[in-house]
Amino acid sequence: MKYAPRKVYIKENNVYVELSYKDFCRRRQADQSYMDKLFIPVQGCLLEVVREQYADFYKDKERWRYLKNWTRTISCSHWRDLQTARGICLISLLMGR
Repeated sequence: MKYAPRKVYIKENNVYVELSYKDFCRRRQADQSYMDKLFIPVQGCLLEVVREQYADFYKDKERWRYLKNWTRTISCSHWRDLQTARGICLISLLMGR
């Protein structure tokens, strides 16, 4: 995140607890188990999630980052061009080329 989040939501006993970012930082320094927790940014806040949700979230983010860089590489100027290029690549992948 480019800035400190407004709030942090952590799971305690299967219930989300709202903390300020400063409180979260204090807890994280005092309790090392906080280092193993995974968080995703949601509307300016951090939300604790399980590993599968974390992986799915960043998989989608990484996919969009890759497509954005790929469009620069192939010089697509329109979304329609990108969709066509993705379709051609997908067909090539499915055909084993």
